[in-house]
Amino acid sequence: LAGVEGHHGSMDKQIRLEVERKLKRGELRCCVSSSSLELGIDIGSVDMVIQLGSPGSIATALQRIGRASHHVGGIPRARFLPTSSHDLLELVALQGAIMSGEMDHMRFPTNCFDVLAQFIIGLTICGEMDMDEAYSIITSAYPYRTLSYDDYIEVLSLLEDERRVWVDWEENIIGKRGYAQMIYYTNIGTIAPDNNYLVFSADGSMIGQLSSSFVQNIRPGDVFLLGGSTYRVHQIQASRVSVTAVTGYRPTVPSWSGEAKSRTRELSQAVLNLLNATVTTIRRGRDPRLLLSGAYG
Repeated sequence: LAGVEGHHGSMDKQIRLEVERKLKRGELRCCVSSSSLELGIDIGSVDMVIQLGSPGSIATALQRIGRASHHVGGIPRARFLPTSSHDLLELVALQGAIMSGEMDHMRFPTNCFDVLAQFIIGLTICGEMDMDEAYSIITSAYPYRTLSYDDYIEVLSLLEDERRVWVDWEENIIGKRGYAQMIYYTNIGTIAPDNNYLVFSADGSMIGQLSSSFVQNIRPGDVFLLGGSTYRVHQIQASRVSVTAVTGYRPTVPSWSGEAKSRTRELSQAVLNLLNATVTTIRRGRDPRLLLSGAYG
C-alpha cells in the first residue's frame, strides 16, 4: 500500500530510521508498529493512534495515545480496536480508567538474586575484595537496600559451590575463579539471547531478522513478509537468509516469540470494577448499555 510502512524491532536499524524520518516529515499515511516506537523516538506528531488489542497497561495506553497531536494545544485522538470479546471488556475498562484519571503504580523488584550473583562476579573480576565492603556497596543500591547479610552469604556460598568465585571465610575476602571472567562477559544480563537469522538482499544490504523457528519452516522459493515488503528466499546458509524483493505473491507472515507483559494490577482492578458494576446494574433491572455509555464513554 502506498504511504503505509511498518516499524518493528526485527527490521534493520537503517530501515527503521528511514521510516521514522518519513513519519516525522509527514510523508506516510500510516505506520504500523509494534512496541518499537515506544522508546521516546522523535517522530513528530501524528493525527491519530489506533491501538489494536489491549496494551495491558494504563500507562502504556496513555504513552501511545500521547503520540497523536503531540504539540502545544493539541488534543490526542485514539481508537481502540478489540480482537476478541475479552479484549473488548478490557479495552472498555481501560478507557474508563483513563477517563477517571487512574494510573499504574510503579513497582521496583527488590533483592533479585540472579542479578546479585552477576554483580558479585563482576566485583571479583576487578580484583579481590573484602566481603563486608562488597555487601556495603550492594546495599547502597536502592533495590538491595533491604538485602539481609544471611541472604548475601547464601549467594556467595552458591557461587563458591559453582566455582565462579573463591571465598576465604577466615580472611573475609572474595575473588574470581577459573573462567569466571569469560563466562561473565559472554553471559551477562537477564534477557535470553535471540537465535535469529539475518536477512540480506541481493545487493548485500541487511533488511532485518527472522526467528529461527520461522526459518526452520521455510525453503528457497518461499515468499514471506518483512517490514511491509515481500521477499522470496534465495538461499539459507548458516545464520544468513538471502532474499530478493518480489511483488504480486501471497506471502507467509513471520512470527517472533518473546515475553508478553501481563496486565497491570490497576487495569485488572478496573476490569473487575466494570464487571461488578455491570452485574449490579443487571440485577437491578436496568439497561447496562446506559452504564457503559455514561460512565465509560
